[in-house]
Amino acid sequence: MSCQRFSLFRLMSIPFAAIFTVLCPCLFAGEIKPVLPTEDEPVGKRPYELVNAGRNTDAHPPFVDFENLDNWVTETTASEAEFRKSRREQLWGDYVGHLKYHSVNADETAPAVVIKPQEPMPIAGAFDSVTFWVYGNNWDWVRPSEVPQVTLSLLLKNANGETTGITLDRVRWKEWFLVHHKFQSEELARLGTNPQLIGIEIRGGTNTEFAELFFDNLAFYQEELKPLEFAPRPKRPIALPEGQTVGTNTGPDVLPFPNREETILPGTLSAKVIKTPPEKEGENDYVFGRPGTTHYFCDGNPFSSWASCGG
Repeated sequence: MSCQRFSLFRLMSIPFAAIFTVLCPCLFAGEIKPVLPTEDEPVGKRPYELVNAGRNTDAHPPFVDFENLDNWVTETTASEAEFRKSRREQLWGDYVGHLKYHSVNADETAPAVVIKPQEPMPIAGAFDSVTFWVYGNNWDWVRPSEVPQVTLSLLLKNANGETTGITLDRVRWKEWFLVHHKFQSEELARLGTNPQLIGIEIRGGTNTEFAELFFDNLAFYQEELKPLEFAPRPKRPIALPEGQTVGTNTGPDVLPFPNREETILPGTLSAKVIKTPPEKEGENDYVFGRPGTTHYFCDGNPFSSWASCGG
């Protein structure tokens, strides 16, 4: 059986970056355990954003919704894992998938966990994108990381029995996060028609104590990207600095703001702006104002107007 992994390195602020491929042993012969019974635990609350927006249905029909895990198992290498349904975290439907994992003898073998159906699941219909809801366990900016950041991958098999590992993302968030992957042309060519899902891989969990992840809707779909269209917005009422574009502000009306060249800088009760001489507060600080009003401090040389003082 051949196997190829396609990895997509992304930063939080950059949706996608260059794609590269390396050969890898995506499948491994590990310890297989059945899904565990649901625990008696408090029922959590859905994210308030979805509740306030009245969103009770996901944007795309789920391929896996984790409501029924009767035919699922976990396969581990250098790891111990527990997988079950849970209501502790809520998103879509009644249940989510709950994975607990930690490494065992990670110094000898790279730890990995695969949650998978006992039989491959055929993916019907054309698709070029996949989304996967994941409740993470660390923030990217916290150093050292609270738990090691694991890599999530899909294991897909084509009609020739070849398995492809599709790297989705590296878990670096807490709370719910929608992972999105746009399949590259070479990925789709390798998968061919009617590929099958054989598992979801969690790799790199070198933590020695149990860590947790929660999963909900995994969806394959054909992404429709319609051209963006914007109606002209009202013109700005002031002249823009040289070289600055007006953007979409080309309509027939005029915005009511800003109403002066100084834009949002506070105005004065008098018609005359205090200019000279500024009252010197310190070696580099100057006060602009008048008795009974707020003073404004500027670092550096004296300024001649409100606009030049921070504007």
